[in-house]
Amino acid sequence: MYKLALAMRYLLRRRIAYVSIVAIAFGVMAMIVVNSVMEGFQRRIRDSIYAVDGHLTVKMRVAAIAESPEHFTFLKRRLEPWMEDAGGPIVAIEPRVVLHMAALFT
Repeated sequence: MYKLALAMRYLLRRRIAYVSIVAIAFGVMAMIVVNSVMEGFQRRIRDSIYAVDGHLTVKMRVAAIAESPEHFTFLKRRLEPWMEDAGGPIVAIEPRVVLHMAALFT
């Protein structure tokens, strides 16, 4: 019963009703702006991460690509139907050799 009385109190007085409607509108507007800004930041961070590292990484147990590039050409031939030139979603393929090392600064 108190909910109905509270709702009638705010809806029957014009000034209070307008102030509460404007306050709710400002709150909703602030939430929309914050969500939009955060979505933009998230998209920018995701794009910068994807610029450094690709969506898919194929790893081998040994550095076979550095020793013989036939492995890479075999993989590239297998993925050619899905390349962007053939209407597929893959934009680029590139070989990369990652070596782990230690550095000592004195």
